[in-house]
Amino acid sequence: MSTTAWVIIALVLIVLAIWAFSRSSRRAAAPVRETAATRSFEAERERNAAAGDELEEGLEDTFPASDPVSATNTVTPGGPPKNQH
Repeated sequence: MSTTAWVIIALVLIVLAIWAFSRSSRRAAAPVRETAATRSFEAERERNAAAGDELEEGLEDTFPASDPVSATNTVTPGGPPKNQH
């Protein structure tokens, strides 16, 4: 085969690979059923995001300073639980 034929074959294969990849990435994800596990996972994700926000706020409030940020919460024994949003 000539060089031109090999170039055409290579280009066709590249186009097919790009087409196949774009089709696979466009497929809609299956809907997630809401179960106790998914609700628990989402609640944990939100708590982790809130903790990250608290740390970021603490860093902004103490900058510039030489003391490290304390990312701990204080708890009063027997006190009412914090409202979680």
